[in-house]
Amino acid sequence: MGAAMHDDLESLAACWGVTRSYHDGTGRERRASDDALLAVLRSLGAPLERIDDAADALRAHSGAAAPAIAAVTCLQSGKGGAIAVREGTAPARIPVVLRLEDGQTFRLALQEQAGGGLRVDVPADTPIGYHSLEIDLGRELLKSRLLVAPARFPAPPRSWALFAPLYGIDRGSDGHDFACYGDLAVLAQWMTASGASSTGRDGALVATLPLLACFFEEPFEPSPYSPISRAFWSELYVDPACAPECGGRPQSRPHRNSHAGDARRIDYRVQMRLRRAQIEQLLIALDSTGGARLDAFERDLIRDEDLSSWASFRAAVEHYGCTWERWPSPARAGTLEAGLDFEASTRRYHAYAQWLAREQVAAAAGASPAGLLLDLPLGCHGGGYDTWRYAGDFAPGISAGAPPDALFEGGQNWAFPPLHPVGARQSGYAAFRAALRHHFLHASVLRIDHVMGLDRLFWIPDGSTAADGVYVRYHGEELWSILAIEAARARAGRGAAVVGEDLGTVPDATRSEIAARGALRMHIVPFECRGHAEPVLAAPPVSSLASLGTHDMEPFAAWWERPDTARELIANFLRRAGRDCREDAPGTVLRALLAWLSASDATIVSANLEDFWLERARQNLPGTAAGDSNWQRPFARCLADITTDRDVAAMLAAVRGSDTAADTSP
Repeated sequence: MGAAMHDDLESLAACWGVTRSYHDGTGRERRASDDALLAVLRSLGAPLERIDDAADALRAHSGAAAPAIAAVTCLQSGKGGAIAVREGTAPARIPVVLRLEDGQTFRLALQEQAGGGLRVDVPADTPIGYHSLEIDLGRELLKSRLLVAPARFPAPPRSWALFAPLYGIDRGSDGHDFACYGDLAVLAQWMTASGASSTGRDGALVATLPLLACFFEEPFEPSPYSPISRAFWSELYVDPACAPECGGRPQSRPHRNSHAGDARRIDYRVQMRLRRAQIEQLLIALDSTGGARLDAFERDLIRDEDLSSWASFRAAVEHYGCTWERWPSPARAGTLEAGLDFEASTRRYHAYAQWLAREQVAAAAGASPAGLLLDLPLGCHGGGYDTWRYAGDFAPGISAGAPPDALFEGGQNWAFPPLHPVGARQSGYAAFRAALRHHFLHASVLRIDHVMGLDRLFWIPDGSTAADGVYVRYHGEELWSILAIEAARARAGRGAAVVGEDLGTVPDATRSEIAARGALRMHIVPFECRGHAEPVLAAPPVSSLASLGTHDMEPFAAWWERPDTARELIANFLRRAGRDCREDAPGTVLRALLAWLSASDATIVSANLEDFWLERARQNLPGTAAGDSNWQRPFARCLADITTDRDVAAMLAAVRGSDTAADTSP
C-alpha cells in the first residue's frame, strides 16, 4: 500500500508538470520529499491534502473529460493553422466566430477531418496579437485564446553596449551626487560622441539593471530583482531639475550617504526621503501653477486605470504600515477606498511621482541614439503590487529559486513567488504581459532574466530548503509567443531584440526556443575559459551578447587576480591573436580582451563601465541578503571624471572596435 501511494503521488505530479527527481549542478541526483511534493501540488491546485489522497486525485485527473477545444492555441503569423474541435454535431449548424483583439469579428466554418472529428481553419492573414475563437454549441460557448506571434524576434544590429547600474553613477565632482534617469542619456551621448567604429559596431546601447520601483523605506528591499512591480518605474531616479514644475529654479540633487574609505554604501532610506521631499515640492508647484500640464496630469490620473490602481496601492502600504498580506480582507482582496485604506494626498503623490518617472525614462530613451538595453527581472516582491493586483497569477506558499550546484551547495531561495502556470494562463498572463509592455515602451533590447523560467522553474515550498525543491513545467510555447508579440510591438511598432539570460542549468527546450526564435544567448568569457584546451577561450557565436561578466560576478580585475585564473594561457592566446597585453598588467589584458570580443562574430558586445578603471568590489553576491553591500556600492569615479579620462576612452575604443594602438600601460 505504501509503495502504491508513492507511485500515485509521482504519477499525479507528472500530470501537473512537476519533476520530483533531477540532477543538480554537481551531477548529484536529488529527490524531493513527500511533504515538499504535496505542498507544490496543493499550490498548483491539485485536490489533495495528504499522500493517501493521491490515488483519488489521480483518478479524478485521469477521468476528467478532455476539453472540446484547446484553451490556448499558438499560431505563427502568416501561416494560420487548424484548430481541432472534439464535437460531433454537424458543422453547418454550429456558428464559429474569430474575434480579434481590436473587436473585429469574422465568421469561420467547421470542417470535417479525414480521420474523424472537426477542425477550424484560422486564416493565414490573421494579424499578430491576442484573439479568440468562439464556437457556439447552444448549450455552451467554446473558447480558445489565439496567440498569433511572429516566427522570430526583431534582429538587433551589430552593436556594442556599456553596462552601468544607475545607482552607481554620480554626476557631481565631489562624488556624492545621486543618479537620475537623465544620466542614462548623458552616457549614451558620450558613447556616441566617442567616435565611429572601424568594425561595424556603430550602435551604442546603454545597458543597466532593472529600473523598477522597490521598497526603499519600509518594508526595506533594495534589490532591483525584487521590485514592487515589474510594470512601474522607480521614483528614486527622478530628476527634479528636469521637471517643468521646477521653473528653472536650482534644485539640489540628493547626496549619497557613505562611510569612509572603501566601505561606502548608498543609504536608500535617506535617498528616498530626500527625493520624496523634492517631488512633493514639485507637486505643490504644479497645483499652484495650474494650466495645461496640471490638466494633463489630472486627466491621466482619471483615465489611466493602471496609474490610479498603482497610486492607491502605494498609499495603502503607507496607511497600514505593512504589505498587503496583513491588510483587512476587502483591501487585501483588491478593493481600496479613499479615507479608509489610504489618504488621498498620499495617493496623489505616488501618481505624480510615477508620472514624472515615465516622462523621464521616455526622455532618456529618446536621447539615446541606439536606445536602452533594459533588464526584465524574473520575479517581484511577494508583498508588492503585482502579487496584489494579479494575485491569481502567482503561486501561494512557494518561492522561486535554484537547485544546489558547485557554487551554492545548498541551492538558492530567491524569496519571491513564481508565476502560477494555471492561474496565469487563466488570466491571459496578465502580469507577464503588463511587465513586457512596460519595458518594451522604451527598450531597444530587452534582457530576460533567467530565461529558462519560460519553460520551467525551480519551486521551493515555504519552510523547505532549496535542496527540497522541484522543477515545475510551464506552457513554454505560450510564454515565448507572448514575448514575441510584445517584442514585435515594442517602441510603437519599431520592435525590439531579445536577449535570454541562459546561464546555469538550461533545458534543451529553452536552447531550442532561443535559436528558433532569433533571441541572443549570453556568452560570458570567464565561463568560456577552457584551461589547457585549444583555443583557451571559446569564440562567441553570432547569435550572442558577449561580455566579460555580469552583475552577479566579481569585476574583471578581481577575477583576473584569482589564483585559479588561467592568466598565462589567456595572455598567450591574446598575443597570438595580435592583441598586445601583459599578464601582470590587468589593464592591458582587459583592453585586449575587449578588442578581441569586438572583433568577434557576437551580435552585441557589452562591457561593464566599472571595469574600465579596474574596480574590484562586486555589486552583488548571489545567495546573500542586501546587508551593507549588495546593490549599494557607488562607482569610485563620478560621471564627469569618467567622460574625460583618457584611459577610460581607450577602453571605450577597444569595445567599440576602433582600438588600433598598442598599449603597454598597466
